[in-house]
Amino acid sequence: MEGMLRSLLSLCILPIMIIIIKFFIEIFFTLRGKGLAALKKCPLCGGPGGCAIEAGQVPHSCWCFRERVPQSLLEQIPPAQRNQSCVCQNCVLQAKADLQLD
Repeated sequence: MEGMLRSLLSLCILPIMIIIIKFFIEIFFTLRGKGLAALKKCPLCGGPGGCAIEAGQVPHSCWCFRERVPQSLLEQIPPAQRNQSCVCQNCVLQAKADLQLD
Protein backbone atom coordinates (compact mmCIF):
# COMPACT_ATOMS: atom_id res chain seq x y z
CA MET A 1 0.00 0.00 0.00
CA GLU A 2 2.79 2.41 0.91
CA GLY A 3 4.57 1.64 -2.35
CA MET A 4 1.42 2.44 -4.35
CA LEU A 5 1.00 5.72 -2.48
CA ARG A 6 4.61 6.65 -3.16
CA SER A 7 4.21 5.84 -6.87
CA LEU A 8 1.02 7.87 -7.10
CA LEU A 9 2.68 10.81 -5.40
CA SER A 10 5.61 10.60 -7.83
CA LEU A 11 3.22 10.60 -10.78
CA CYS A 12 1.52 13.76 -9.48
CA ILE A 13 4.71 15.67 -8.71
CA LEU A 14 6.49 14.94 -11.99
CA PRO A 15 4.12 16.96 -14.25
CA ILE A 16 4.23 19.90 -11.84
CA MET A 17 8.03 19.86 -11.84
CA ILE A 18 8.08 19.76 -15.66
CA ILE A 19 5.81 22.81 -15.83
CA ILE A 20 7.99 24.73 -13.37
CA ILE A 21 11.19 23.85 -15.24
CA LYS A 22 9.66 24.88 -18.59
CA PHE A 23 8.57 28.20 -17.04
CA PHE A 24 12.08 29.04 -15.82
CA ILE A 25 13.64 27.98 -19.13
CA GLU A 26 11.24 30.30 -20.96
CA ILE A 27 12.13 33.18 -18.64
CA PHE A 28 15.85 32.52 -19.15
CA PHE A 29 15.66 32.52 -22.94
CA THR A 30 13.34 35.53 -23.00
CA LEU A 31 15.71 37.59 -20.84
CA ARG A 32 18.94 36.31 -22.36
CA GLY A 33 18.72 38.48 -25.45
CA LYS A 34 16.88 41.43 -23.97
CA GLY A 35 18.42 41.93 -20.55
CA LEU A 36 16.52 43.03 -17.50
CA ALA A 37 15.51 46.32 -19.11
CA ALA A 38 12.58 44.46 -20.67
CA LEU A 39 11.11 43.93 -17.22
CA LYS A 40 11.29 47.52 -16.03
CA LYS A 41 8.15 48.98 -17.58
CA CYS A 42 4.59 47.74 -17.65
CA PRO A 43 3.53 47.30 -21.29
CA LEU A 44 0.07 48.67 -20.48
CA CYS A 45 0.61 51.78 -18.37
CA GLY A 46 4.36 52.39 -18.79
CA GLY A 47 4.84 52.43 -15.03
CA PRO A 48 7.37 50.33 -13.13
CA GLY A 49 6.79 46.61 -13.57
CA GLY A 50 7.74 45.82 -9.97
CA CYS A 51 9.46 42.60 -10.99
CA ALA A 52 11.33 40.62 -8.32
CA ILE A 53 13.82 39.34 -10.91
CA GLU A 54 14.68 42.90 -11.88
CA ALA A 55 15.28 43.68 -8.21
CA GLY A 56 17.70 40.76 -7.95
CA GLN A 57 15.34 38.58 -5.94
CA VAL A 58 14.40 34.97 -6.61
CA PRO A 59 11.58 34.72 -9.18
CA HIS A 60 9.08 32.97 -6.91
CA SER A 61 9.22 35.91 -4.46
CA CYS A 62 7.47 38.14 -7.03
CA TRP A 63 3.89 39.26 -6.35
CA CYS A 64 2.79 37.71 -9.67
CA PHE A 65 3.36 34.19 -8.31
CA ARG A 66 0.59 34.83 -5.78
CA GLU A 67 -1.80 36.80 -8.00
CA ARG A 68 -3.94 35.50 -10.85
CA VAL A 69 -3.69 37.76 -13.90
CA PRO A 70 -6.96 38.02 -15.84
CA GLN A 71 -6.69 36.69 -19.40
CA SER A 72 -8.59 39.75 -20.64
CA LEU A 73 -5.77 41.94 -19.30
CA LEU A 74 -3.06 39.85 -20.97
CA GLU A 75 -4.92 40.17 -24.28
CA GLN A 76 -4.56 43.97 -24.05
CA ILE A 77 -0.77 43.74 -24.30
CA PRO A 78 0.39 44.70 -27.80
CA PRO A 79 1.49 41.54 -29.66
CA ALA A 80 5.08 42.77 -30.07
CA GLN A 81 5.41 43.17 -26.28
CA ARG A 82 3.85 39.87 -25.19
CA ASN A 83 6.16 37.65 -23.13
CA GLN A 84 8.70 40.48 -23.10
CA SER A 85 7.86 42.45 -19.95
CA CYS A 86 5.83 42.31 -16.77
CA VAL A 87 2.39 43.82 -16.30
CA CYS A 88 2.47 45.83 -13.07
CA GLN A 89 0.47 44.91 -10.00
CA ASN A 90 -1.57 48.12 -10.24
CA CYS A 91 -2.86 47.17 -13.72
CA VAL A 92 -3.70 43.66 -12.51
CA LEU A 93 -5.57 44.91 -9.44
CA GLN A 94 -7.44 47.51 -11.51
CA ALA A 95 -8.45 44.89 -14.08
CA LYS A 96 -9.71 42.61 -11.32
CA ALA A 97 -11.72 45.46 -9.79
CA ASP A 98 -13.20 46.28 -13.21
CA LEU A 99 -14.17 42.64 -13.76
CA GLN A 100 -15.99 42.53 -10.44
CA LEU A 101 -18.03 45.58 -11.41
CA ASP A 102 -19.22 43.95 -14.64
